[in-house]
Amino acid sequence: NYRSLAPIISLLSVSHTPECQLWAAWALANLTLFDEDKYCHLVEEEGGLETVQRIMEQILGESFTMDTNQQCSAVKKKLLELGQRTNHNILEWKRKMAKIEESGNGLVISEVGNSYLIQRN
Repeated sequence: NYRSLAPIISLLSVSHTPECQLWAAWALANLTLFDEDKYCHLVEEEGGLETVQRIMEQILGESFTMDTNQQCSAVKKKLLELGQRTNHNILEWKRKMAKIEESGNGLVISEVGNSYLIQRN
């Protein structure tokens, strides 16, 4: 139960130790899948999505400049996959939130401490 994902997100920048990046990418992909209402917002607010996308762009850029005999390492392939999952999870969460807003059901959901308060508008 994290109040901030900044420590995890900061590990994405540890490029000299790809295993740190891999763990952080795995954590973000899982947190945004299993507790999306809490963590998708945090990942985006704290710059995690931008960082994940930058890593994905870097890996894809490197793959275009490689010789045909070279391949991306297994860690980089997994980083790319986990980045895509995180990106997808956040996109799906945004779509869900947009549908809730569009429905105009007159409910307001507010976070209060570690729980949510649902009130009629």
